[in-house]
Amino acid sequence: MIFLIFLISITYKTITVDGDLKDFSEDEKVLSDKYGDSFWGIQNELTDLFVTWDKDNLYIGVEYIVKNNALLIIFDTGESGASDLDILNWYPRNLKLYGIEANFILALWDADLSKGGFRKINPRGSTSDLTQYTLIFNNGKSGEKSYIEAKIPFSIIFENGFKQGSNIKIFLCIAGGDHSGSGDISPDNIDVDGIPPEYVRKFLLINLDKNLDLKPDSNALPIQSSE
Repeated sequence: MIFLIFLISITYKTITVDGDLKDFSEDEKVLSDKYGDSFWGIQNELTDLFVTWDKDNLYIGVEYIVKNNALLIIFDTGESGASDLDILNWYPRNLKLYGIEANFILALWDADLSKGGFRKINPRGSTSDLTQYTLIFNNGKSGEKSYIEAKIPFSIIFENGFKQGSNIKIFLCIAGGDHSGSGDISPDNIDVDGIPPEYVRKFLLINLDKNLDLKPDSNALPIQSSE
């Protein structure tokens, strides 16, 4: 008799941030982008987004390919933020947002994290560098399959406290230089074609407190907490 054991990963779960996505499971893969759909070719492609969390931190992992372009990860945590990324004083890109306001941005250039980091976005476009308060590891090389992992404390992204029903909206983007458009966005947006301005109307919503108890959900399956 053969017994098959299927393991699923529920929160709370802590990820080793080392640029290797092996700590994440398929149940934590909340976005998967179609290969070959980038307007800028297969060397500028988004692949997968993984998400999980423990009591104190959000963990994300992204598989991507980028060459001579930027990778952006945009977060909306429910506070007043920027709906036009072209006004930013750091990594400004010609993306207009609908139904989402950018509160935080994780960015890098040409698979090089030393040219990026993690910042808070203020409503008028100024940014504050918070990289030192996070743990980010990028295992990347220009034009090749790359991986980035981040540990982001909830105390940073919910600086006014974790509220009842807290959630995060998120999308991924391959973008060009300052004030340019995007060649690939995940989830897919039909108004994104590599020619600015770009209009972002679709994003991933991650419910962190579905049981409304004012703290991140334990025993939650991230893929079932996402929509």
